[in-house]
Amino acid sequence: MKNPTYSYSQLDTYMRCHKKWWWEYKVGLTRKSKAYPLQVGIVTHIILDLYTQDKLLPGHLNSLPDALRELFPDNDPEELDICASECSRLFVGYMNKWGEDTDIKIVSPEMHLKW
Repeated sequence: MKNPTYSYSQLDTYMRCHKKWWWEYKVGLTRKSKAYPLQVGIVTHIILDLYTQDKLLPGHLNSLPDALRELFPDNDPEELDICASECSRLFVGYMNKWGEDTDIKIVSPEMHLKW
């Protein structure tokens, strides 16, 4: 039998609530829309990931609202516009503080654990 692989998110969900883990990871039921803080975190990490791979193009931040509508189709479009603005500000703030720091080591934001 092959050893299962669990992501940190999956283990964290299990530790917080066994029933939620069961419904999400075993049965496959999830919320249709993502909570606002989760949206901001997901999108900000995507932006930073693109930046660290030199794949963030000048027009990406301007087209962020449209990209969010594709990424979160079940969420309120006005909320997504606010999310896009907030994520852009977070990225600009990050760049103002850390953008030229060559001592920063890039690590994987999520490590998969094997048992």
